[in-house]
Amino acid sequence: MKRDKSLLAIKNDIAKKENILRSLQKTHPHLKHLSEIQILAYFNINSIDELSTHITNLKASTLPHDNLMDDKRPICSCTNSDGQAKDLYDSEESAQKEAAALIVQQNLQLKVYVCPNSCGWHLTKG
Repeated sequence: MKRDKSLLAIKNDIAKKENILRSLQKTHPHLKHLSEIQILAYFNINSIDELSTHITNLKASTLPHDNLMDDKRPICSCTNSDGQAKDLYDSEESAQKEAAALIVQQNLQLKVYVCPNSCGWHLTKG
């Protein structure tokens, strides 16, 4: 009876590993041809359990980004004097930090202003 339980535990463990690998190969098709050992080396981990934890952490970190395509914010079409797209900053603070860095790096005097398309913040000379 004990042997049957241990065989069942081994069978369940193998099925669990196969499910983890199959799930990973669906989300990372470029890894389909790799063996279990190669996949573990690719992620620089030592076991399937670590791989399972890694996958769980990846899923958790990408959940907030799943709705990016649903974002209804306008697209910035602002360009500089050369017709190139202007850098866009998410916050006034991040734009100010970049302006301060450019003063030091390139001796540029830049001002921060709100994007006219309400997309964020831009920098301008002057």
